[in-house]
Amino acid sequence: MNKIEITTPQNVTIEYQLASSIQRVVAQIIDSVAMGLSFTLLGWAWALAGLMDSDFGGLFYSLLIISVFIGYDMVMEIRNNGQTIGKMAMGIQVIRLDGEALTKTTSFGRWALKLVDVFLSWGILGLLFTISSDKTQRLGDMVSGTAVIRSSKKAGRMSLKHILDLQKTIDYEPKFPTVTQLSNEEMLLVKETSDRYKKHRNLAHEDALKLLAKKIETQLGIKGGKDKQLFFQTLIRDYVFLTR
Repeated sequence: MNKIEITTPQNVTIEYQLASSIQRVVAQIIDSVAMGLSFTLLGWAWALAGLMDSDFGGLFYSLLIISVFIGYDMVMEIRNNGQTIGKMAMGIQVIRLDGEALTKTTSFGRWALKLVDVFLSWGILGLLFTISSDKTQRLGDMVSGTAVIRSSKKAGRMSLKHILDLQKTIDYEPKFPTVTQLSNEEMLLVKETSDRYKKHRNLAHEDALKLLAKKIETQLGIKGGKDKQLFFQTLIRDYVFLTR
């Protein structure tokens, strides 16, 4: 399976598995089915309420359906960290190639070009691009600087447990209970950063360690102390203990 390396703003390189063309197509089908069911239920509710009887009610319903159909992907990806219902079901998500968080501008760019490489070409153009691209990108991904990867949420939780082999005992008391505010992906980034510093003790990885530690301390409102390696190890132990 194709893989891609993304370097985060903290100079940490993380390897992801790229979503396959089949996964993306199936995700799109699931999204279409989900929208179809929603439109059907909404139509029934609209009719039962007697709103279809007037010209205005019928026109408003049609405009609502068109708006949802066109803007569904963009809105869902913005609100759900690069995932739609179909992408969630298939375990894939959109990320930026520069390691930054997905923005409204990025999602808008993907959405705008989806009109060309998916809707207007019946998906043929988009499929051709993803098959021929080494990063399985459609035109919208290439222009907006994104890729679709296999989500690591489930794997992330299992990886952290395996790393520590932490048993939940009465004696253990988490030092940083607010660590549960972090996602599995963020905790894996903590582990990746710590591992890379252990393997390559240079200035770049030390700076990455300090930058990430400072960001987490600010985000969680905590103080990790001078030993950032120990801080990260404690964070991971607390996270695994509290989220099991």
